[in-house]
Amino acid sequence: MGIRDPRGAIHKHAVIPVLCLECGEPTELHSLVDKVKEALVSMALFQDLLEEKQMLVRAQKLFELFPKSRHASIMCKLYPKDKRPRFEADEAFDQALERDPDLKRFLTKTSFLLPERLAFVMKLIAQCQNNLPDYDLHCQVCSGLLTLDKIFYEHLM
Repeated sequence: MGIRDPRGAIHKHAVIPVLCLECGEPTELHSLVDKVKEALVSMALFQDLLEEKQMLVRAQKLFELFPKSRHASIMCKLYPKDKRPRFEADEAFDQALERDPDLKRFLTKTSFLLPERLAFVMKLIAQCQNNLPDYDLHCQVCSGLLTLDKIFYEHLM
């Protein structure tokens, strides 16, 4: 199964589920022109990058709290496989990770090297900010910007 192009996939949908970035209010948009649909995909991609950056920064801050730890979660995210120091148990780090289940899930379900991935995501965010299309889709409740519903966006991928 190959990677789908969400900008192309969105064109076949007449009804687009969206939500407000400010208040979270869900709604549906109808009869959008293709350019606006593609702008919504760009906004959703941008939001994904911002969320990933947030998780990467949270991981970085947690790791900084345990500078001498050789916990597997830290070692696997800071060192390439062929240069990793030996893992050692770290109960304090495990407890800290248990207090943040979202971060624990993020660290265990994704494979990356933290410094390189954070730099890459920051670069993509800067590119997206410079290329984010202008569109005037605002929430009717609070006037915040709208983005694609996350489940719908994932369906497009």
